[in-house]
Amino acid sequence: MHNLDNYGSKSWDFFQQQDSNFLLEVEKCIKCCGYESVQDRAVPKTCAAALNVNIGCKQAVASRIQQWHQYLTIAVIVLFAIQLVALLASVVLSCMIDRETREEETYMALLSSQNNNHHYSWLNHGESSYHPSSGYFVRNTRSSQRSIPRYGSTPSTKL
Repeated sequence: MHNLDNYGSKSWDFFQQQDSNFLLEVEKCIKCCGYESVQDRAVPKTCAAALNVNIGCKQAVASRIQQWHQYLTIAVIVLFAIQLVALLASVVLSCMIDRETREEETYMALLSSQNNNHHYSWLNHGESSYHPSSGYFVRNTRSSQRSIPRYGSTPSTKL
């Protein structure tokens, strides 16, 4: 803390020599006068009476930081809570997506095992079997109609 105090004192001296209007604005804004006290390097020397204050700017800045510290702590806690909720939501959604993917894979496997008697061929109107070199994949409707009975029919009344 001593280094910070030394830095503040040197900064006050710098602005007092280079830009005293800046220090005057700081004193008006924070409602303080001088660095350590109203007698310590006040700008102007009569600022305590002009601004009706009796506190140095070092103490005023320290009290402002303490006030802001509470708000910053609250803001950090709120942001942490929001991130925690977002993390939990992403984990839940990820689990739901994984579950639906597994269910869909199971359904597709079941569907595939039930439909393994269907014949698929490559764009040759059902005349030839599987040709991986061809570019188009179509279902052979004639062979599938022969193997699946219509609703309500018996194997003897297939169409």
